[in-house]
Amino acid sequence: MAAPGNVPPVAFPVSTQNDLPPVGGGREQFDFDCKGDVDETDTFELARDVAAFANLAGGVILVGAVEDPARGVIRKYRPMAEERAHLIAGAYSKSVAQRCSPAPLIDPTVLPLEGAHIVGVNVWPFPAQVVGVRIPDAETFRGTRVKKPVLSKAPKIQRLNVDLALIPIEEILAELKRREAADVPG
Repeated sequence: MAAPGNVPPVAFPVSTQNDLPPVGGGREQFDFDCKGDVDETDTFELARDVAAFANLAGGVILVGAVEDPARGVIRKYRPMAEERAHLIAGAYSKSVAQRCSPAPLIDPTVLPLEGAHIVGVNVWPFPAQVVGVRIPDAETFRGTRVKKPVLSKAPKIQRLNVDLALIPIEEILAELKRREAADVPG
């Protein structure tokens, strides 16, 4: 098994077949995620994955790349029909437009591979403010009925629990200042 440092980082953005990491490369980490396949109808999950990258340093979601769970690298590619690849690319764009606030910049790219296609979703970082993911009223989140989610135009950070609360950034900053003044660990 290769040492973690021996796996080169994934090129960003992934815009051509030549940018794809080789099998055995592409270690999953904060800026890269392998997805063997996705449910294009699950707009919350698609938007959540994009928001996670946008809220950190940006990165690439590679749909059609199967992860080796023991090593965290690409075990194999599972290309799909071109029609399905375009459907998935469109689903990411639609999910971000409908669910992310503010909507980060993404570039879902359909890439030919081995006579079929995979999808590289390039996500640019959004350092100006936190990207949240909308959950419509009365929607079920992971088996729990969500109670009155609220989104305002002010920057918010989403805390997931039974009631799904959204905490204003001002409250978080005030709490951090209180803890710092009281010398309480974060």
